[in-house]
Amino acid sequence: MSLLTSMGGPESSPGNPAQRHGWLLVDKDKGWTSSQVVSRVRSVLRIRKAGHAGTLDPIATGLLPVALGEATKTIPFLVEGVKTYEFVVQWGEARDTDDAEGAAGNPRLAYVGSNLYVAGYNLCSAALPLIPEGPIHALLGHNDVTQNFAIQRNAGHEDCLKDFAAFAKAADAQDWDKADAIRISINKKEEKADKLKKKLRMNLPSTFMMPFSRRDLLDVLLIQDSIANITKDLAGLMMTRHIVFPEEIASDFIKLAGDCIKTSAAALAAINELDALLETAFGSRERKVVDKMIKEVNRLEHETDDAQNDIRNKLFALESSLPPVDVMFYYRAIEWLGETADAAQKVGSRFEVMLTK
Repeated sequence: MSLLTSMGGPESSPGNPAQRHGWLLVDKDKGWTSSQVVSRVRSVLRIRKAGHAGTLDPIATGLLPVALGEATKTIPFLVEGVKTYEFVVQWGEARDTDDAEGAAGNPRLAYVGSNLYVAGYNLCSAALPLIPEGPIHALLGHNDVTQNFAIQRNAGHEDCLKDFAAFAKAADAQDWDKADAIRISINKKEEKADKLKKKLRMNLPSTFMMPFSRRDLLDVLLIQDSIANITKDLAGLMMTRHIVFPEEIASDFIKLAGDCIKTSAAALAAINELDALLETAFGSRERKVVDKMIKEVNRLEHETDDAQNDIRNKLFALESSLPPVDVMFYYRAIEWLGETADAAQKVGSRFEVMLTK
């Protein structure tokens, strides 16, 4: 560009532009658009007709072919030719425009849509068999993380809670054989969820290629897992001691289990919107949908808190007529069941934090 900056115009008057035909190779500096280069060429050479073949972004430097005069008619033939670009990649850094001009920050900003993600995954899958086993496989994230995450979030915790509602009804009817069968089912589902969580944790890439940070996803999984763990422990406690709630609060306890299921289901629905968020590159419409779902989780959790308080108040009024040890375990069971709704709210809150990063 120094040539265009320093050279003078041709010997022609302003009203009599010079007639120049041919091609000019301009070594474009950083910061100039292709249109600005052409405009400068017209100004310096005092010509009316000029055009560039191809486009170099302002951030790019290098040769920009500029056609003059009648040579502009040959531009279509040149742009079909083979071009070579050299570029520099800064590993571990993400920007919202996929180049150095964009805003730096969370790796999520570099996520550009599921189609490109799938194409990249397929490309890596085809290339990896040609590469010796090693760190490069982990770097490229050659594991179907999305599928494992979907299995994990749909299996285990909500199913355990649904089974516990049936367990509570069987316990209230003192059908301990049926209650024990349901307890065993809860244990198996919790164990399955643990195995899936471990599989995901071991295969989850720890690289910048993920739209969310690895730590955030693992935190969500840990909170989800606590729902299944609490449900398993609660069923085990009630089964071991053959806990039967007093008639005055038995139906309230079963209803509280149903309320906790609703809260957990609402949190799960919000997490299930993760795929839609990724596909829309965190579009405002999808984010509003998720925000609404998280508010619903919070509302349901507050309702379970109120239900817990009501049961405690009724139990307090009955304390003097009940065995003290039984009362202690009644309070513990009520507290543990309420913690499943608290965990569901934490899932929603954590997801909300992930969206704001």
